[in-house]
Amino acid sequence: MTNIPFSSGLSRRRFLQATGSAFAALLASGCVVRAASEANSTFTGYGPLQPDPAGILDLPENFSYRILSRLGDAMSDGGSVPDKADGMGCFALGNNELALIRNHELVPGDLPGGPISSGFGTRDGDFVPGGTTHIILDVGTLDVKRQFRSLGGTIRNCSGGITPWNSWLTCEESVTGPGQRFGDGLTKNHGWVFDVPASATGLVEAEPLTALGRFNHEAACVDPETGIIYQTEDRGDGVLYRFLPDTTGNLSAGGRLQAMVIDGIADTRNWDISAMPVGQSFAVQWIDLDNVEAPADDLRHRAVAA
Repeated sequence: MTNIPFSSGLSRRRFLQATGSAFAALLASGCVVRAASEANSTFTGYGPLQPDPAGILDLPENFSYRILSRLGDAMSDGGSVPDKADGMGCFALGNNELALIRNHELVPGDLPGGPISSGFGTRDGDFVPGGTTHIILDVGTLDVKRQFRSLGGTIRNCSGGITPWNSWLTCEESVTGPGQRFGDGLTKNHGWVFDVPASATGLVEAEPLTALGRFNHEAACVDPETGIIYQTEDRGDGVLYRFLPDTTGNLSAGGRLQAMVIDGIADTRNWDISAMPVGQSFAVQWIDLDNVEAPADDLRHRAVAA
């Protein structure tokens, strides 16, 4: 995840460190409804994990799982299910159908699961393999009715967020492009958010939402009352952003990107020292950012320097 070269693995410890920072940022943004204090209630858990005879997923007693889709399964569009499934969102479509939109954190050189006919960016003439797939499910049985690729030509689609207008914001966790690190053969800058409608029936137009900023995106969370989008950045020195759209639900129409600054504290990581003791309140302000397409990948640096 955080600044890991394309070929590197990710240990459990590094995963927990990286995602823990993102979850903490979402708590601060107000996107998590339940108060953090409730997490420390009298709840004692669901009991010990029971060994799974199939060796796939151990669960507590009386819990079960069901596999809906596997790597390499044939899809309705002639391709196969790509690798590296990541963040996803579930949507009601009507007509007794659900759509599960699934990110694929693929990088140039990974197998795309078949040819991609349209998308955002290419490398050496072929669309890069990241993006999303749709799984359409029957509401009553959860049987898979069809699967297909819905976004192509992106890199490292890690997390994202559902929207009140029934779409999935899929986020590139990669800031690269021509002449940049890992950018050999690329034709466009990457590091964007894309809006994929749940109603898609195939590949959608891959339009980057440049006003939401170019950085190492992780998650996005839409406040349903205001339409403001809170965004996390998966870097050790990443900051928390919010996007104030000019028109709710039409992110291509532009808006203002802001970064949260905590008065008197430039580094909130708490790795070596406790700069932010648990339970203590701090004054914050939101500052406007300009040049948000950030060809130098410097939004976080400008936020701290403000």
